[in-house]
Amino acid sequence: MNQDHSKFIESIVDDLTEQKSIFSPEKRTLLFLPIYVGSIALIMYMIAPYRENFISDFQSIHFLFEFLSGIICFGLLIYSSYLSVVPGALKKRNHIVFLLLVLFYSFVVLMSFSSPALTPSMDGKRATCVFEVLFLSILPLAHLIFLLKRGVFYYKSNITFYAGLACALIPAVIMNIACMYDPIHNFKFHFMPVFIVGAIAALIIKKARL
Repeated sequence: MNQDHSKFIESIVDDLTEQKSIFSPEKRTLLFLPIYVGSIALIMYMIAPYRENFISDFQSIHFLFEFLSGIICFGLLIYSSYLSVVPGALKKRNHIVFLLLVLFYSFVVLMSFSSPALTPSMDGKRATCVFEVLFLSILPLAHLIFLLKRGVFYYKSNITFYAGLACALIPAVIMNIACMYDPIHNFKFHFMPVFIVGAIAALIIKKARL
């Protein structure tokens, strides 16, 4: 009986195939961000030059805070999306963190109405900024859909909504240095399209899942 049992176990082991290890959420995030932030930034520069003397704008601590807040927001949202594939890693309180991240950056954007980081100006205005935010988010969004089909990215409507926000926030945040600085313009043409992409992401990924 023991010999038969051993043979049975050996036959099962022989049928096993070696599986490739899956990168951790941290590694996936560190790969995702440089690739897509860099490629989107380059494409935007090829479409039209960035705002003249935008580097000197970072001398303003307020502007630097606005810019870094956006980077931190989309970076953590992307990381959280990858983290969703780890069983038990995301709990209810984590979804509250998602919401707080979005609300925090929304607050930063809205506060610029009453306290602009820079003097509002038409310098560097891009004719296609709103379309760039919408269409350039397709690159990282398509990547997330690919991961979903591979079973790496976990589908849940609220998670994919936040992932869509993160994808659109990448070009939206870069617009802070690529386009004119005006809080109202930024809100209408750079920030609001982010929520449109978030809603579309949840819908598209749901359809892809089905």
